Amino acid sequence: MGLSALTKPLLVVVCGVLALATGFAHFVFNVDNFRARKVEEKATVLELTSVFVSRYSDIRKSLSDATSQVTARLRAHPFEEFNGSRKGGRIVNVRMVGVPGRAIKIEPAEAQPRRIISGMAGQPNPKSWTNFVGARGREIFRTIRPVIAGEDACVSCHNSIQNGGPQWRLGEVMGAYVLDVPAAAFLAGLRKQSTILGILVFIAVLGGAMILMRLQHHISGMRLEAERAKDQEAVEAEARRQAEELATARQEAEAKSRQLADLLVGKNTELAHVNSALEQKLNELQQAQNELVKKGKLAQLGQLTATVAHEIRNPLGAVRTSSFIIERKTKDLGLGLDKPMARIKNGVARCDQIIAELLDFARTRSVELKTKHVDTWLEDIVSEQAADLPVEVAVECRLGLGETQTGFDAHQMQRVIINLISNSAEAMVGKAGKPLDNPIENPRIVISSRLTQRGIEILVADNGPGICEADMKRILEPLFTTKSFGVGLGLPAVEKILQEHGGGLDVDGGKGHGATFTAWFPMRNSMDAAA
Repeated sequence: MGLSALTKPLLVVVCGVLALATGFAHFVFNVDNFRARKVEEKATVLELTSVFVSRYSDIRKSLSDATSQVTARLRAHPFEEFNGSRKGGRIVNVRMVGVPGRAIKIEPAEAQPRRIISGMAGQPNPKSWTNFVGARGREIFRTIRPVIAGEDACVSCHNSIQNGGPQWRLGEVMGAYVLDVPAAAFLAGLRKQSTILGILVFIAVLGGAMILMRLQHHISGMRLEAERAKDQEAVEAEARRQAEELATARQEAEAKSRQLADLLVGKNTELAHVNSALEQKLNELQQAQNELVKKGKLAQLGQLTATVAHEIRNPLGAVRTSSFIIERKTKDLGLGLDKPMARIKNGVARCDQIIAELLDFARTRSVELKTKHVDTWLEDIVSEQAADLPVEVAVECRLGLGETQTGFDAHQMQRVIINLISNSAEAMVGKAGKPLDNPIENPRIVISSRLTQRGIEILVADNGPGICEADMKRILEPLFTTKSFGVGLGLPAVEKILQEHGGGLDVDGGKGHGATFTAWFPMRNSMDAAA
């Protein structure tokens, strides 16, 4: 009796500790998993970005002057509209607040964001801060993401509306997004699950232990009966029967354990698939959003092109005619107007070229497909273009298509090859009349061709300085250029022509060891080209 009286309370205590540890581990694991995934944060930031871009675009279109600044109040309005639209939803609040003492709009009212944002402002590379906090009488999951002045345009704009306050500089923390996601329901449900799991573990372990104790007590009784029984064989048979029953019970318990383990594995696999599908949907949403922004820019470019063609070409014609008359009437007067008149001519020609490139990029053409030997056509184009390059630039062809024929628009595709070769030469030695201060030694361009699963690939590679990571993100954006003499439509026009052929343009910046541009389009047989 003494052993039983000590064993039972000790068993209850051990089972309770095990149940508490299981429930606590379940709670901690799911909290860490929630914090790591931050699915609500990603979805919210995507929704907020879409609202912000839409609102900012609408405001910018409504301004009479293209250079007018959008006030801080108007830029903050999408946050208020977004928060108002989410009443009763899963998002508590999204705010953009400033650095304490230097706020652009508002300073954080709560002590915790104030302290965190102040700390971010003193760090060279601040990171986002996330944690569960209590706010407004309920539990939330808070994310504070710093807003850093990353471009000169941002700094100049905010300094112009600072009204004599401290001036901003590149790299400084100008404020932060404060994103509050409701977590009360999640934490309450998780606590409930953890409690239930602990209770089930307690009951299961304690019940199993009690069963084992009862079995042990029963076996002990059987042994005692066997010692007292006269018929030893009957006692041994009974013991064997009990052992067989115990073995069967053990096998059944093991089978149930395996079933439970398989069920848990299946649930974990199913959860992983759900997470993967959600991540894929988020990526698709991001791609769709980027595509909408790109289409919006192209639509604005079309409107700008029509306006430029109508409003500028007529005055340019008047300038060209007037300069011709002035030059003719002052030609023999010795007034020294030759250089000014030449600058006027060059300026008018430059404006005409820009207008022509804009109109050419915005114009939609039909692709005229004709079947040709790709390598023969490519070799002729490269030979003609090489004669127009600076003499110090070496050009090499490594053609690998042989007698391969396919249908393509030779005239438009010629523009693709010439543009890529010219870009490579200009990146290494500069343009005619505008050489680089530090040209590349032994500049070389290699043009190669090959046939892959996706079709014809034409590669133009150079040994120039390559393309930096910042420029790689915008290299195919219309009107973006790193050249002092460029319009920023060369590569976007190349990509547009290739897309009209059903292909595309791949860019490898080279990380300081030369850039490679890969133009590709699918194979078409003679019937497809004729059609």
